[in-house]
Amino acid sequence: LLLCALGLAAALHAPTGIIAAPSARELERVAPQLISDGDRVLCAGLALGSQIEMLNRLANRVVSVDVPRKESRSRRELFQSDAVTDFRPLTRAGDVTAVLRPDECFDCVVVDAAALLGFDLPLDTLALCEALRRRQETPPTVLVRSSALATLAGRLAAGDDLERIARILQMHDERPSLDETRIYEAQPVIVGARGVREYRNCIETVVRPGDRILELGCHFGTTTAILAEAVGPGGYAMGVDVGPSIIASAKGQHPTIDFRVGDAWGVGGLAAEGPW
Repeated sequence: LLLCALGLAAALHAPTGIIAAPSARELERVAPQLISDGDRVLCAGLALGSQIEMLNRLANRVVSVDVPRKESRSRRELFQSDAVTDFRPLTRAGDVTAVLRPDECFDCVVVDAAALLGFDLPLDTLALCEALRRRQETPPTVLVRSSALATLAGRLAAGDDLERIARILQMHDERPSLDETRIYEAQPVIVGARGVREYRNCIETVVRPGDRILELGCHFGTTTAILAEAVGPGGYAMGVDVGPSIIASAKGQHPTIDFRVGDAWGVGGLAAEGPW
């Protein structure tokens, strides 16, 4: 479960997993709602002394890990301060588990992605958070300061939550459209569906008449045909799969629909195939 800290009220009524805070201020606002007296906390990435002091006030014990980088005098002073009672230096930024005992468990893990990794990329940060959760039999709640991950959480929806999907799409519709010179700023909505039935159930909510659809991994084209019907005569749907025999079968079953052989990783080449 990945949630943006701005929606924490809803998160507290569900099994919490990873909660992304877009800023240090938001992290400090959310932490007291997640950490209780007696909790054991792992702090990965030391950015601000105020954060360490806050965690020490909230929790029974705080273990801090980070790479002691030389370029930051303030960070060197923080590593040596009395606020950090159990500091374990890392030789590599992402190798947090190497300095933890196999039987060492935490109730909450607080991660500052930029301070620890030196960058804030959503998938790298998410992989680190998942690794820290999976190392325990009872996964801890992870509170991560990551603007990139918080942005991702705000446009990510589960396939069985059609109301949330509709709300996210409506918000994106209300934003000003980007011209070709700013298309790189686009933030696509991501819907994660479990199973073919849930995947197809999303179509009515996600796809609109006139849309242009590219389905990667179309197999025999059954879902592509449903998508083509959903977009109507003013839209366009193309199915792509890596297997020539599969695409030949799809063309035979749905001769009016455009199917191509292609590798999903070659997105640049696929973009030139249809009228996008």
